[in-house]
Amino acid sequence: MLKLVIKENKGLLLQVVIVYGVLLVLTLLFARPASPLVVGLTFGALVALLNFFEMALTFKRAVFMPSHKAQQFAVVKYLFRYALTAGVLLVSFLSPKINPFGTIFGLLIIKGVLYATHLTKNKGMHQRVK
Repeated sequence: MLKLVIKENKGLLLQVVIVYGVLLVLTLLFARPASPLVVGLTFGALVALLNFFEMALTFKRAVFMPSHKAQQFAVVKYLFRYALTAGVLLVSFLSPKINPFGTIFGLLIIKGVLYATHLTKNKGMHQRVK
């Protein structure tokens, strides 16, 4: 099922990798010292992708469950994803080798890509409505 989710979201995955690459190059060019920021950016981006694919798998599995069981399943997975994110942020703030701002930017990469994709795809639709 994971292969199907990855196949369905291949474009999104590619966009996230491109944005991550651009941020990585900018970090290496302008940040001193760059190492903790790069580690934080990588850490956050990987966890964001993990959370996204975990959410997609949760939805795919919950659709085929009875209503009450699907709700419980989705809530448990939701709490797991937020606990994972909280743990990542906690580790990032406590470790001197990981820059917390890099981790936060890494966690937000996928959201920025999703918003940008939505805005650019729906731009033509709004022009047709007028």
